Amino acid sequence: MLRGAQNARRFPTAVTSARSPMKNVLATTIVGALAVTSPAALPAQRSDDGPTARPAQRLQIGDPAPALQVEAFLKGEAIPELARGTVYVIEFWATWCAPCVRQMPHLSAMQREFQGRGVRIVGVDCREMRRVGPAWERHFDVDEVRRFVARQGDRIGYTIAFDGEDAACDDAWMRASNSGGLPTAFVVDRDGRVAWIGHPAMLRLPLRAVVDGSWDLTNGPAEVAAIERSFLDAIGQFGEDGNAGLRAWRAAARDHPRVARDLVGAKFDALVRAGRCADAWRAAEQVVLQAAAHRDAVELSRVAWTIVDPDATHASRDLGLALTAARIANVITEGGDADVQRTLARAWFAIGDVEQAIAHQREALRVATPQGTARLSKTLEQYERTRR
Repeated sequence: MLRGAQNARRFPTAVTSARSPMKNVLATTIVGALAVTSPAALPAQRSDDGPTARPAQRLQIGDPAPALQVEAFLKGEAIPELARGTVYVIEFWATWCAPCVRQMPHLSAMQREFQGRGVRIVGVDCREMRRVGPAWERHFDVDEVRRFVARQGDRIGYTIAFDGEDAACDDAWMRASNSGGLPTAFVVDRDGRVAWIGHPAMLRLPLRAVVDGSWDLTNGPAEVAAIERSFLDAIGQFGEDGNAGLRAWRAAARDHPRVARDLVGAKFDALVRAGRCADAWRAAEQVVLQAAAHRDAVELSRVAWTIVDPDATHASRDLGLALTAARIANVITEGGDADVQRTLARAWFAIGDVEQAIAHQREALRVATPQGTARLSKTLEQYERTRR
Protein backbone atom coordinates (compact mmCIF):
# COMPACT_ATOMS: atom_id res chain seq x y z
CA MET A 1 0.00 0.00 0.00
CA LEU A 2 2.98 2.37 -0.07
CA ARG A 3 2.05 3.79 -3.42
CA GLY A 4 -1.59 4.41 -2.53
CA ALA A 5 -0.85 7.74 -0.91
CA GLN A 6 2.34 8.61 -2.63
CA ASN A 7 1.27 8.22 -6.24
CA ALA A 8 -1.78 10.35 -5.55
CA ARG A 9 0.27 13.15 -4.07
CA ARG A 10 0.01 15.96 -6.55
CA PHE A 11 0.88 19.11 -4.66
CA PRO A 12 3.83 20.73 -6.38
CA THR A 13 7.16 19.85 -4.85
CA ALA A 14 10.77 20.66 -5.46
CA VAL A 15 11.97 17.56 -7.27
CA THR A 16 15.53 16.45 -7.86
CA SER A 17 16.68 13.52 -9.95
CA ALA A 18 19.89 11.87 -11.00
CA ARG A 19 19.95 13.74 -14.32
CA SER A 20 18.11 17.01 -13.88
CA PRO A 21 15.45 18.58 -11.69
CA MET A 22 11.85 18.48 -12.73
CA LYS A 23 8.59 19.82 -11.41
CA ASN A 24 5.87 17.52 -10.27
CA VAL A 25 3.87 16.58 -13.38
CA LEU A 26 0.58 17.75 -11.91
CA ALA A 27 2.00 21.14 -10.94
CA THR A 28 1.16 22.34 -14.43
CA THR A 29 -2.23 20.68 -14.37
CA ILE A 30 -3.33 22.57 -11.28
CA VAL A 31 -1.75 25.81 -12.51
CA GLY A 32 0.77 26.23 -9.79
CA ALA A 33 -1.47 25.81 -6.76
CA LEU A 34 1.56 25.98 -4.51
CA ALA A 35 4.82 27.75 -5.17
CA VAL A 36 7.43 25.47 -6.72
CA THR A 37 11.16 25.85 -6.37
CA SER A 38 13.30 23.63 -8.54
CA PRO A 39 16.92 24.69 -9.04
CA ALA A 40 18.13 24.39 -12.59
CA ALA A 41 20.76 21.85 -13.52
CA LEU A 42 20.88 20.15 -10.15
CA PRO A 43 23.55 17.49 -9.81
CA ALA A 44 22.87 13.86 -9.19
CA GLN A 45 21.75 13.07 -5.67
CA ARG A 46 24.28 10.27 -5.37
CA SER A 47 27.43 9.08 -7.02
CA ASP A 48 27.68 5.48 -8.12
CA ASP A 49 30.90 5.19 -6.21
CA GLY A 50 32.20 6.52 -2.92
CA PRO A 51 30.86 6.22 0.63
CA THR A 52 27.34 7.51 -0.18
CA ALA A 53 26.48 4.78 -2.68
CA ARG A 54 24.05 2.33 -1.07
CA PRO A 55 21.93 -0.53 -2.40
CA ALA A 56 18.29 0.25 -3.14
CA GLN A 57 15.84 -0.78 -0.45
CA ARG A 58 12.04 -0.64 -0.43
CA LEU A 59 10.20 1.10 2.43
CA GLN A 60 6.46 0.50 2.49
CA ILE A 61 3.45 1.40 4.59
CA GLY A 62 3.43 -0.90 7.61
CA ASP A 63 7.20 -1.47 7.60
CA PRO A 64 9.27 -0.68 10.69
CA ALA A 65 10.46 2.91 10.52
CA PRO A 66 14.17 3.34 9.79
CA ALA A 67 16.50 4.83 12.35
CA LEU A 68 16.78 8.61 12.53
CA GLN A 69 20.49 8.85 11.78
CA VAL A 70 21.36 12.54 11.36
CA GLU A 71 24.54 14.55 11.62
CA ALA A 72 23.17 17.12 14.06
CA PHE A 73 20.04 18.51 15.70
CA LEU A 74 19.72 22.24 15.08
CA LYS A 75 16.57 23.11 17.01
CA GLY A 76 14.59 21.39 19.72
CA GLU A 77 15.44 18.39 21.83
CA ALA A 78 17.62 15.73 20.20
CA ILE A 79 15.97 12.40 19.46
CA PRO A 80 18.50 9.57 19.88
CA GLU A 81 15.98 6.97 18.70
CA LEU A 82 12.33 6.67 17.73
CA ALA A 83 10.66 5.52 20.95
CA ARG A 84 7.69 3.17 21.01
CA GLY A 85 4.55 4.86 22.29
CA THR A 86 5.34 8.16 20.53
CA VAL A 87 3.95 9.24 17.17
CA TYR A 88 6.55 10.88 14.92
CA VAL A 89 6.29 13.01 11.83
CA ILE A 90 9.56 12.96 9.90
CA GLU A 91 9.48 15.67 7.22
CA PHE A 92 12.23 16.12 4.65
CA TRP A 93 13.00 19.63 3.41
CA ALA A 94 15.76 21.93 2.15
CA THR A 95 16.51 25.62 2.52
CA TRP A 96 16.27 26.21 -1.26
CA CYS A 97 12.84 24.56 -1.47
CA ALA A 98 10.12 27.23 -1.38
CA PRO A 99 7.25 24.73 -0.85
CA CYS A 100 9.18 23.39 2.15
CA VAL A 101 9.58 26.81 3.70
CA ARG A 102 5.91 27.57 3.17
CA GLN A 103 4.93 24.44 5.11
CA MET A 104 6.85 25.44 8.25
CA PRO A 105 4.01 27.35 9.98
CA HIS A 106 1.59 24.52 9.15
CA LEU A 107 3.91 21.96 10.72
CA SER A 108 4.38 24.23 13.72
CA ALA A 109 0.59 24.45 14.12
CA MET A 110 0.37 20.65 13.95
CA GLN A 111 3.03 20.34 16.64
CA ARG A 112 1.13 22.75 18.92
CA GLU A 113 -2.19 21.01 18.28
CA PHE A 114 -0.86 17.56 19.11
CA GLN A 115 1.80 18.55 21.65
CA GLY A 116 0.07 16.91 24.60
CA ARG A 117 -0.83 13.75 22.72
CA GLY A 118 2.59 12.18 22.31
CA VAL A 119 3.52 13.63 18.90
CA ARG A 120 6.98 14.79 17.85
CA ILE A 121 7.56 16.52 14.52
CA VAL A 122 11.07 16.50 13.10
CA GLY A 123 12.13 18.40 10.01
CA VAL A 124 15.18 16.75 8.45
CA ASP A 125 17.17 19.11 6.22
CA CYS A 126 18.60 17.20 3.25
CA ARG A 127 19.79 17.59 -0.36
CA GLU A 128 21.28 21.02 0.24
CA MET A 129 22.49 22.92 -2.83
CA ARG A 130 24.13 26.18 -3.69
CA ARG A 131 24.31 28.05 -6.97
CA VAL A 132 27.71 28.20 -8.65
CA GLY A 133 27.37 30.35 -11.74
CA PRO A 134 24.52 29.00 -13.85
CA ALA A 135 24.60 25.58 -12.19
CA TRP A 136 23.87 24.11 -8.78
CA GLU A 137 26.07 21.82 -6.74
CA ARG A 138 25.64 19.81 -3.57
CA HIS A 139 26.58 21.87 -0.54
CA PHE A 140 26.46 20.65 3.04
CA ASP A 141 27.17 23.42 5.56
CA VAL A 142 25.53 22.81 8.91
CA ASP A 143 26.25 26.36 10.08
CA GLU A 144 24.47 27.87 7.06
CA VAL A 145 21.42 25.73 7.72
CA ARG A 146 21.58 26.59 11.42
CA ARG A 147 21.52 30.31 10.55
CA PHE A 148 18.62 29.75 8.16
CA VAL A 149 16.65 27.99 10.88
CA ALA A 150 17.41 30.78 13.36
CA ARG A 151 16.11 33.38 10.89
CA GLN A 152 12.77 31.58 10.70
CA GLY A 153 12.13 32.30 14.37
CA ASP A 154 8.64 31.30 15.49
CA ARG A 155 7.78 29.97 12.03
CA ILE A 156 9.52 26.77 13.15
CA GLY A 157 8.03 25.35 16.33
CA TYR A 158 9.30 21.80 16.05
CA THR A 159 12.57 19.87 16.04
CA ILE A 160 15.01 20.41 13.17
CA ALA A 161 17.79 18.00 12.20
CA PHE A 162 20.58 18.13 9.62
CA ASP A 163 21.09 15.02 7.51
CA GLY A 164 24.54 16.02 6.26
CA GLU A 165 26.73 14.86 3.42
CA ASP A 166 26.49 11.19 4.37
CA ALA A 167 22.71 11.43 3.68
CA ALA A 168 21.87 8.46 5.87
CA CYS A 169 18.30 9.65 6.47
CA ASP A 170 17.74 10.60 2.86
CA ASP A 171 18.77 7.10 1.82
CA ALA A 172 16.88 5.22 4.53
CA TRP A 173 13.60 7.13 4.18
CA MET A 174 13.31 9.09 0.94
CA ARG A 175 15.23 6.92 -1.51
CA ALA A 176 14.04 3.68 0.08
CA SER A 177 10.41 4.72 -0.42
CA ASN A 178 11.05 6.20 -3.90
CA SER A 179 10.05 9.64 -2.63
CA GLY A 180 11.67 12.08 -5.05
CA GLY A 181 10.12 15.41 -4.12
CA LEU A 182 10.55 17.84 -1.27
CA PRO A 183 8.77 18.35 1.03
CA THR A 184 7.75 14.82 1.96
CA ALA A 185 6.40 13.74 5.36
CA PHE A 186 6.37 10.30 6.98
CA VAL A 187 4.06 9.47 9.89
CA VAL A 188 5.35 6.79 12.27
CA ASP A 189 2.77 5.21 14.58
CA ARG A 190 3.18 4.28 18.25
CA ASP A 191 4.34 0.79 17.28
CA GLY A 192 7.19 2.21 15.21
CA ARG A 193 5.62 1.46 11.81
CA VAL A 194 5.49 3.77 8.81
CA ALA A 195 1.79 4.69 8.68
CA TRP A 196 1.63 7.30 5.91
CA ILE A 197 3.84 9.04 3.34
CA GLY A 198 2.77 12.22 1.59
CA HIS A 199 2.86 15.97 1.21
CA PRO A 200 2.76 17.74 4.61
CA ALA A 201 -0.17 19.87 3.41
CA MET A 202 -2.30 16.72 3.88
CA LEU A 203 -0.77 15.75 7.23
CA ARG A 204 -3.72 16.55 9.47
CA LEU A 205 -5.94 13.62 8.47
CA PRO A 206 -3.47 10.75 8.87
CA LEU A 207 -1.86 12.27 11.94
CA ARG A 208 -5.15 12.67 13.78
CA ALA A 209 -6.21 9.12 12.93
CA VAL A 210 -2.86 7.65 13.99
CA VAL A 211 -2.99 9.55 17.27
CA ASP A 212 -6.53 8.47 18.16
CA GLY A 213 -5.90 4.88 17.08
CA SER A 214 -8.36 4.79 14.18
CA TRP A 215 -5.80 4.70 11.35
CA ASP A 216 -6.14 1.79 8.93
CA LEU A 217 -2.76 0.87 7.46
CA THR A 218 -4.45 -0.89 4.55
CA ASN A 219 -7.11 1.61 3.52
CA GLY A 220 -6.04 4.84 5.20
CA PRO A 221 -3.53 6.05 2.60
CA ALA A 222 -5.99 5.58 -0.25
CA GLU A 223 -8.73 7.39 1.68
CA VAL A 224 -6.47 10.39 2.28
CA ALA A 225 -5.47 10.33 -1.38
CA ALA A 226 -9.13 10.45 -2.42
CA ILE A 227 -9.78 13.46 -0.20
CA GLU A 228 -6.70 15.19 -1.56
CA ARG A 229 -7.89 14.42 -5.08
CA SER A 230 -11.27 16.08 -4.42
CA PHE A 231 -9.58 19.37 -3.57
CA LEU A 232 -7.07 19.16 -6.39
CA ASP A 233 -9.80 18.34 -8.90
CA ALA A 234 -11.56 21.53 -7.79
CA ILE A 235 -8.36 23.55 -8.14
CA GLY A 236 -7.78 22.07 -11.57
CA GLN A 237 -11.13 23.44 -12.77
CA PHE A 238 -10.47 27.05 -11.77
CA GLY A 239 -8.81 27.90 -15.06
CA GLU A 240 -11.44 26.18 -17.21
CA ASP A 241 -14.76 26.61 -15.43
CA GLY A 242 -14.17 28.66 -12.32
CA ASN A 243 -17.73 28.44 -11.06
CA ALA A 244 -17.71 24.66 -11.32
CA GLY A 245 -14.34 24.59 -9.57
CA LEU A 246 -15.61 26.72 -6.70
CA ARG A 247 -18.68 24.50 -6.35
CA ALA A 248 -16.42 21.45 -6.23
CA TRP A 249 -14.21 23.14 -3.65
CA ARG A 250 -17.21 24.00 -1.46
CA ALA A 251 -18.43 20.40 -1.67
CA ALA A 252 -15.04 19.07 -0.60
CA ALA A 253 -14.80 21.70 2.14
CA ARG A 254 -18.20 20.74 3.57
CA ASP A 255 -16.93 17.22 4.14
CA HIS A 256 -13.44 18.25 5.30
CA PRO A 257 -13.44 21.85 6.59
CA ARG A 258 -10.13 21.59 8.42
CA VAL A 259 -8.39 20.30 5.31
CA ALA A 260 -9.92 23.17 3.33
CA ARG A 261 -8.41 25.65 5.78
CA ASP A 262 -5.04 23.94 5.50
CA LEU A 263 -5.20 24.20 1.70
CA VAL A 264 -6.58 27.73 1.39
CA GLY A 265 -3.16 29.00 0.30
CA ALA A 266 -3.25 26.57 -2.63
CA LYS A 267 -6.76 27.76 -3.48
CA PHE A 268 -5.60 31.39 -3.44
CA ASP A 269 -2.64 30.74 -5.72
CA ALA A 270 -4.73 28.76 -8.21
CA LEU A 271 -7.42 31.45 -8.38
CA VAL A 272 -4.77 34.10 -9.02
CA ARG A 273 -3.26 32.04 -11.81
CA ALA A 274 -6.72 31.50 -13.29
CA GLY A 275 -7.35 35.26 -13.29
CA ARG A 276 -10.34 35.05 -10.94
CA CYS A 277 -9.25 38.05 -8.91
CA ALA A 278 -12.39 38.70 -6.85
CA ASP A 279 -12.48 35.06 -5.71
CA ALA A 280 -8.72 35.10 -5.13
CA TRP A 281 -8.87 38.13 -2.86
CA ARG A 282 -11.65 36.53 -0.83
CA ALA A 283 -9.45 33.47 -0.37
CA ALA A 284 -6.53 35.79 0.44
CA GLU A 285 -8.47 37.18 3.41
CA GLN A 286 -8.45 33.70 4.94
CA VAL A 287 -4.75 33.25 4.15
CA VAL A 288 -3.93 36.56 5.83
CA LEU A 289 -5.95 35.68 8.94
CA GLN A 290 -4.17 32.33 9.26
CA ALA A 291 -0.74 33.80 8.58
CA ALA A 292 -1.29 36.56 11.13
CA ALA A 293 -2.38 34.01 13.73
CA HIS A 294 0.80 32.01 13.02
CA ARG A 295 2.92 35.17 12.95
CA ASP A 296 4.04 34.14 9.48
CA ALA A 297 5.53 37.29 8.00
CA VAL A 298 6.79 35.41 4.95
CA GLU A 299 3.30 34.35 3.90
CA LEU A 300 1.79 37.74 4.71
CA SER A 301 4.38 39.47 2.58
CA ARG A 302 3.94 36.94 -0.22
CA VAL A 303 0.17 37.50 -0.37
CA ALA A 304 0.62 41.27 -0.30
CA TRP A 305 3.18 41.18 -3.10
CA THR A 306 0.97 38.92 -5.21
CA ILE A 307 -1.68 41.63 -5.10
CA VAL A 308 0.57 44.65 -5.73
CA ASP A 309 3.17 43.07 -8.03
CA PRO A 310 3.71 45.70 -10.75
CA ASP A 311 4.42 42.98 -13.33
CA ALA A 312 1.08 41.24 -12.72
CA THR A 313 -1.93 41.95 -14.94
CA HIS A 314 -4.74 41.57 -12.42
CA ALA A 315 -8.19 42.74 -13.48
CA SER A 316 -8.63 44.15 -9.98
CA ARG A 317 -6.53 44.52 -6.84
CA ASP A 318 -7.53 44.54 -3.19
CA LEU A 319 -5.00 47.17 -2.17
CA GLY A 320 -6.44 47.52 1.30
CA LEU A 321 -5.87 43.83 1.99
CA ALA A 322 -2.35 44.02 0.57
CA LEU A 323 -1.51 46.98 2.78
CA THR A 324 -2.95 45.29 5.85
CA ALA A 325 -0.99 42.09 5.22
CA ALA A 326 2.26 43.96 4.61
CA ARG A 327 1.83 46.13 7.71
CA ILE A 328 1.20 43.08 9.91
CA ALA A 329 4.29 41.42 8.44
CA ASN A 330 6.32 44.53 9.20
CA VAL A 331 5.16 44.52 12.81
CA ILE A 332 6.04 40.84 13.17
CA THR A 333 9.55 41.41 11.77
CA GLU A 334 9.94 44.65 13.77
CA GLY A 335 10.85 46.53 10.61
CA GLY A 336 13.99 44.50 10.10
CA ASP A 337 13.16 42.51 6.96
CA ALA A 338 14.08 44.09 3.63
CA ASP A 339 11.62 42.02 1.59
CA VAL A 340 8.75 42.96 3.90
CA GLN A 341 9.71 46.64 3.81
CA ARG A 342 9.92 46.48 0.02
CA THR A 343 6.45 44.92 -0.17
CA LEU A 344 5.01 47.50 2.20
CA ALA A 345 6.55 50.29 0.13
CA ARG A 346 5.00 48.88 -3.04
CA ALA A 347 1.58 48.63 -1.34
CA TRP A 348 1.75 52.30 -0.28
CA PHE A 349 2.86 53.26 -3.79
CA ALA A 350 -0.03 51.35 -5.36
CA ILE A 351 -2.46 53.13 -3.06
CA GLY A 352 -0.94 56.47 -4.02
CA ASP A 353 0.93 57.47 -0.89
CA VAL A 354 4.35 58.17 -2.41
CA GLU A 355 5.85 59.55 0.80
CA GLN A 356 5.12 56.35 2.71
CA ALA A 357 6.44 54.32 -0.22
CA ILE A 358 9.71 56.25 -0.19
CA ALA A 359 10.06 55.95 3.58
CA HIS A 360 9.64 52.18 3.58
CA GLN A 361 11.80 51.68 0.50
CA ARG A 362 14.57 53.55 2.30
CA GLU A 363 14.08 51.26 5.28
CA ALA A 364 14.34 48.27 2.96
CA LEU A 365 17.67 49.60 1.73
CA ARG A 366 18.86 50.22 5.26
CA VAL A 367 18.29 46.64 6.43
CA ALA A 368 19.09 44.85 3.15
CA THR A 369 22.15 42.75 2.53
CA PRO A 370 24.70 44.25 0.11
CA GLN A 371 23.57 41.84 -2.62
CA GLY A 372 20.04 43.22 -2.57
CA THR A 373 20.65 46.94 -2.64
CA ALA A 374 20.92 47.54 -6.41
CA ARG A 375 17.34 46.53 -7.19
CA LEU A 376 16.00 48.35 -4.14
CA SER A 377 17.87 51.53 -5.09
CA LYS A 378 16.45 51.46 -8.60
CA THR A 379 12.88 51.21 -7.24
CA LEU A 380 13.55 54.01 -4.75
CA GLU A 381 14.63 56.24 -7.63
CA GLN A 382 11.36 55.43 -9.39
CA TYR A 383 9.35 56.45 -6.33
CA GLU A 384 11.33 59.65 -5.90
CA ARG A 385 10.88 60.61 -9.55
CA THR A 386 7.13 60.20 -9.08
CA ARG A 387 7.19 62.59 -6.14
CA ARG A 388 8.99 65.23 -8.21
